Amino acid sequence: MGDWGPLGDVLRAKASDRDRANVKDLVSYARELLKLVRETFPAYTMHDERHAENVIRLMGRLAAPRLDRMTGLEAALLILAAYFHDAGMAYSPSEIAAIGEEDEFQAFLDGHDEAYVATQRNGGKPPEAVIEQYCRSRHADRARLHLDRCDRRLLQWEGKSIIDQLELICRSHNEPAAALHEPRFRTDFLYQADLRFCAIMLRLADILDLDDTRAPRVIYEHLGLAAHTSPEVATSDREWHKHLASRGFEFPPAPRPNYTLQFSAESADPGDEHHLRAFLKVIEDELLQCRIVADFCDERWRGVPLPAEIDTAGIRGDGYKYGEFRFELDRAAVLELFTGEQLYDDPCAFVRELLQNALDAVRAREHLFGHESSGVRVSCWEDDGGYLWLRVDDDGIGMDEAALRGYFLRVGRSFYQSAEFQAAMTRSGRADRPFGVISRFGIGVLSCFMAGDRVEVTSRPARGGKAVRLSINRRHDYFVVQEQGMTGRPMPGPSGSGPAFPRSPGTSVAVRIDPDQTGLLLGDLLARVPTYLFAPPVPVTLNGRLANEPTERLITEPMLDRAQIADLDAGGTAEPGAELGGLRLAAIPLDLTRDGECDEINGQLLLYTLLKRDREEEGTFFAIGRPHLFEERDMATTHVHVTHYRRGRRRSRTAIALSDLPGGASAAGAAERRTPWGYNGIALPGLSDRQDLLEGGEVSNMLYGYLDLSGELRPDLTVSRSTIRAIPFPVHSAVQLATRRALRKAVAGHADLARAIARDSCVELAGPSPAEPYTVAALRADRLLRDGSWRSERLAEFRGRSADQLRADFRAGKEAMVLLLPPDPRKVNGRPRFPFDDVIAAAVLHFHVDVECVPDVDIAMLTVRSDSAPQHLPGADAFAPMFAVPFSGSARLARASRMMNARHPLTQWLTANAGALAEHFPALFQRVLRVATHLEDVSELNAALDRVVRGGRVPAPPPEAYLRQDKKGWWWSR
Repeated sequence: MGDWGPLGDVLRAKASDRDRANVKDLVSYARELLKLVRETFPAYTMHDERHAENVIRLMGRLAAPRLDRMTGLEAALLILAAYFHDAGMAYSPSEIAAIGEEDEFQAFLDGHDEAYVATQRNGGKPPEAVIEQYCRSRHADRARLHLDRCDRRLLQWEGKSIIDQLELICRSHNEPAAALHEPRFRTDFLYQADLRFCAIMLRLADILDLDDTRAPRVIYEHLGLAAHTSPEVATSDREWHKHLASRGFEFPPAPRPNYTLQFSAESADPGDEHHLRAFLKVIEDELLQCRIVADFCDERWRGVPLPAEIDTAGIRGDGYKYGEFRFELDRAAVLELFTGEQLYDDPCAFVRELLQNALDAVRAREHLFGHESSGVRVSCWEDDGGYLWLRVDDDGIGMDEAALRGYFLRVGRSFYQSAEFQAAMTRSGRADRPFGVISRFGIGVLSCFMAGDRVEVTSRPARGGKAVRLSINRRHDYFVVQEQGMTGRPMPGPSGSGPAFPRSPGTSVAVRIDPDQTGLLLGDLLARVPTYLFAPPVPVTLNGRLANEPTERLITEPMLDRAQIADLDAGGTAEPGAELGGLRLAAIPLDLTRDGECDEINGQLLLYTLLKRDREEEGTFFAIGRPHLFEERDMATTHVHVTHYRRGRRRSRTAIALSDLPGGASAAGAAERRTPWGYNGIALPGLSDRQDLLEGGEVSNMLYGYLDLSGELRPDLTVSRSTIRAIPFPVHSAVQLATRRALRKAVAGHADLARAIARDSCVELAGPSPAEPYTVAALRADRLLRDGSWRSERLAEFRGRSADQLRADFRAGKEAMVLLLPPDPRKVNGRPRFPFDDVIAAAVLHFHVDVECVPDVDIAMLTVRSDSAPQHLPGADAFAPMFAVPFSGSARLARASRMMNARHPLTQWLTANAGALAEHFPALFQRVLRVATHLEDVSELNAALDRVVRGGRVPAPPPEAYLRQDKKGWWWSR
């Protein structure tokens, strides 16, 4: 225990023996208590006796100009506060375990949305990061808990209790500086102590304790914080580096009012210096606030010289020149980027954005509060000045000023992606109901300035609160915000100006357009609004008339009333040699809305499938498809091609008019529509002119129709939402499963059709495949795969059986075997076509069937080995499904049949270190290690292992991980 410097001198000179003894006993108790802080916060910088002693030393320096006026009681309170202000960070294991039951913890969750969501996602049990955040937030409040455990006779001064005053000072360091103005901080306690001054000393000394004594390097290296294994660890690493580089503050020998502190630091990293300088600005602000409060202290301390500035000339960078070098965004250029043709190729795209925002807001209110919307109203008109206006009104979730500032005006931030919205969904009890929106980038409002020069907004939040009014002029750098209670600007409307604030929840956005600048006419706007809609979930009116009715029928009315079979005739456009004699075609309507059994998919499809002739010549088959050649472009929406192949060569091709086929008129209508699908009520972009979204899955199948997606089934769009970037796996999965179910119901009662349909897979989405890595973790995002919906589906790769049937065969003692060639992960992602059948087969086995591999030369022969759920190696989620399977036979065999042996040391090392490999060797991990099943040469893998060893950031692989290749191409330990 130190002598406490100048404060100790005051205590010795002005306190009684009993009072000094009490302080020493309390400090002894607190010192042992502070040793427990590292057990709760192992990654934090030191909050132990060293920090307390540093704080006492700094208090002495700060009070030095008037130290002779300090009383013994003030010295005692400051010393005790230095030791007890962080004592609340000490928790016992039993206290940590009981945190989830504390009323204070529930109140903490109510005010911290991210922590609430993280806790709910962890099954209601607070994860470690949330516990740390909570404990840190309450540590000042918990000082009283530890003070109450002390002998009350020690917490006295001249026989009078000081526990409440010591608690007040300790708590105050975690409160805003403005709180120190409150009357509870008495300046005449016992006519001996200025509690306001004591609180100032504690908060300044605490924040000025910035040097390397609080960050012993040996402890830093032991903690391994540099690995940044979580955001919390990364934050701790920054704090440690900040202290490791710091050498502390120097005070002037004779301080005058508003004096300057000199700060020294030695930094080897410009990032550390940046964080240091940012923190020094925080300290300077705290100094300013405390100087203001000091003017309201007792006259003994009023006007005491306190520091005002920090001289940073003593910060030295090793090997770099420091400067605030960063990207700066030019407002005008950025606005042009987000509102010009560089991003949006459609000048009316803002209409789509406003419609999407309105529909999302309506759905959000229904999702959270069960509100039944009356719909979205769109108005277009021309005002007396010749300007065009487009206004969109909804009765959705609405906004208050906080939402307006935090999301609507924050480019790049979407409310629906925020922890605030996720928490609201969880608290409403609807977190398990999927809610998806296309908007992810928070730039939709900027699109209004593609054509508009003024945007007027008014909104009232559904959860209660004041309505807001916003006016934005493109020419100005500032916006006008008004709140209910003010005299708001009238809101433009088709019948003239209306009320500034809405009476009921919802949002209205009006955009003014100068036709002389844009070339847009009122008729253009009226014509474009319906084209952006696709079966919206609520009515959408345009100038009072329903605008969504046509697309509503597309997903509710079947394209054919029942399945039909027709004989094909060559007609008049057959090439020489056409041989359609006896060829028949089945037209099968698929009602996904009624029969798909998926809440997030609605739609109507029409499947044309060629039925095999009774006597099919060996090597002969027929294919059906749309005309795609340039010279046939005019036929693409009116005809289909039937092509006859013999021994792999085309023999003839026949063009058949859609009008001659069952349901042909509906099929032709679908072919003419460039956007045959939508998401959450908004039409999605189609694919290229040479590619159809819906394909038949087999050469003998052809598909027409419409899809309406919602919830989690969101296609991945570009920022402008004008192009499909990728179709995620859950969308493929849901469409496949819904069409399978609808197909079975469509052919029920048609024995000939049921026999003729060789396989259930009758549809493919031809858009680009998912961009994310083809891994178990990515596939786990598919709810249908997770909940077992695919377990009962018969798969061709399982020889027409399902996963449930495979397990049933095992239970019955029958042969339960699968021949599987897993898809190459390098050929799955970012490709024009997604090999869904291969991927789903591997995924269903991975999630639902416990198998063992019997090694073979070309293809994996998998046998079911138990009726239990499959168990996988830790870290297997980072790899493709069926990457690692237990092999029968030798554990030295690493790879055969394009699979890795889960029992081999290399496989176990790869999966155990997948996270570290992906972080430290991302390119190597993606290119070699993750796709080891499909490498051609074992030497490439061995070379990758050597590179990992040389890098030294991942545990070295065992010697058995290095491989050799035999004549069959199998890989063995060397």
